[in-house]
Amino acid sequence: MSNYPDDDYQRHGDRNNDPLDDRYDDPEADQQTIAAARNRVLGPAIGLLITGVLGFVLAAVNAVQFHQFDELWEKEMKKIEDDPNIPANQKQEQLDILEKVGKMIKPIIIPQAILTALLSLIILLAGVNLLKLTSPGLVKTGAVLSFIPCLSPCCFLGLVFGIWTLVVMNRAEVIAGYTAMHRQSY
Repeated sequence: MSNYPDDDYQRHGDRNNDPLDDRYDDPEADQQTIAAARNRVLGPAIGLLITGVLGFVLAAVNAVQFHQFDELWEKEMKKIEDDPNIPANQKQEQLDILEKVGKMIKPIIIPQAILTALLSLIILLAGVNLLKLTSPGLVKTGAVLSFIPCLSPCCFLGLVFGIWTLVVMNRAEVIAGYTAMHRQSY
């Protein structure tokens, strides 16, 4: 049941006592309900799509950086070696730390890029399904994934659009739109 006391479109009980019974058999009313719901979800859906696309771009950049990692890391180490303002003992400490960090970072670049691409795909599919008013579970999953900081490809955008999606999905007209879409599929 819905959290809204006046929302009876989710009731599966006796419809004969329902004063809004004609709404269940009116395809035109369903179309209007679906149109209103689609208008309501348009903004968050586009936001999820943008977040998903940016995640794919980030994954591609990470994959490209993997192939250039050693070259870029050597340049950074060379900068430290060539800096005359750093004493010799500090140079060696910094180079040792930089080498250790490089050995820790390099093995996780590709798995992180793959994880980002998979999560971005889920977020992208959530945006598409939100536009179509289908798969509310996938939409909610994509919305939650988009605002988890270490998992989301774009932390700030994902946070805004993910929370906005969850808020909009719990509105009465969006729930009614999902229900009308479900009715039309049968």
